[in-house]
Amino acid sequence: MRLLASSFLLFFVSFDVFAQEPISFSSDELQEISQRYAGSSLNWPVVVNLADHDISNNTFTLSRAALLKLRSLTNTTLIYEDQQKRVNELISEGATVFAKNQLNDANQLFKEYLNQVRNGNLENVLTVSEQLKPSVDALERTLNQNRLVSVQAQLTAKGGDVDKRLGLLASWTEAFVGDLFEESHGVRTREESYATLAFTDGSNIIVNPNTTAIIRKSRIDKLDKSADAEITLVEGGLLSKLSAAGKERSKYVLNANRLLPA
Repeated sequence: MRLLASSFLLFFVSFDVFAQEPISFSSDELQEISQRYAGSSLNWPVVVNLADHDISNNTFTLSRAALLKLRSLTNTTLIYEDQQKRVNELISEGATVFAKNQLNDANQLFKEYLNQVRNGNLENVLTVSEQLKPSVDALERTLNQNRLVSVQAQLTAKGGDVDKRLGLLASWTEAFVGDLFEESHGVRTREESYATLAFTDGSNIIVNPNTTAIIRKSRIDKLDKSADAEITLVEGGLLSKLSAAGKERSKYVLNANRLLPA
């Protein structure tokens, strides 16, 4: 929706720029003109810097060339606002804890962007704006890397013969109570056996008889201690017993009937 609105805004601005000759306005109209032709009333210093100022009657004139330059500032303003919104969302997701340095870097760029706007330096504004999205992308990557960590599930109980496979290309060997399982590890039960896997949030997954299960994902979110697990069934069935924390915050995905090597 925001992208559509942005497209309409750029369309109307472009139409105004190409349709109009140079425009003159009084100082009282400066913020209104800045909103219309530069994307934000806060961009008035750039407008003033690009305009010809008639001191005698305190009016400004924007040439056709100046109006064309302001088109780029309109688009840049949208980029700035979008990246600010992203940063606010990432802060709510724990960026101040898990990506502090990257957050400081992004905030420093936002500060520099506003400084250049206040200075009325369009070229510098555009230069800084090109760094905003890459900086916020780096912030998001670091947040996800530091906040989500791989964790192990533990075989806490079993009955009968239970096998384990520690990697997709590994061989099946006997499993014992206390064994730890990570992503890409597998558990296999026989006709009259079962296994119980315990996860960090207190939830248990019971592997039914005649079942082969592969752990595709086993992670914990360090912000809220929730688990994120994905288990693929080659054959057989599972029974999940989620803890209170697991029911409230965690995500367990069970994929059945995948054609995977057993």
